[in-house]
Amino acid sequence: MWAEDNVAFISMINAFGMIFLTIIYVVFTILIQRANQKVVEQNEVIRKENNSPNVIVYFDMSIFNMLDLIVKNIGRGAATNIIATIEAENEIVNEKYLKQ
Repeated sequence: MWAEDNVAFISMINAFGMIFLTIIYVVFTILIQRANQKVVEQNEVIRKENNSPNVIVYFDMSIFNMLDLIVKNIGRGAATNIIATIEAENEIVNEKYLKQ
């Protein structure tokens, strides 16, 4: 029989086939690892964005017809070192109200 006469050849083809399949397996494993690393990096960015402060400022009219300036943190993280400055959009407001 041909198989019994060529056992060494069949074993060599089997070995080369296993080496080829192992190389393919390693290549795909490396590609999957790189894709997973990108996902981990994106998740880190998303986590930082979700845990960061988000400060909003708006005006609200109270019951006594007073205009209130509301500063609110709607983010999940703590807002620290907040600095607020008021700038006039024209010279009349600047001279009349902000210089006092």
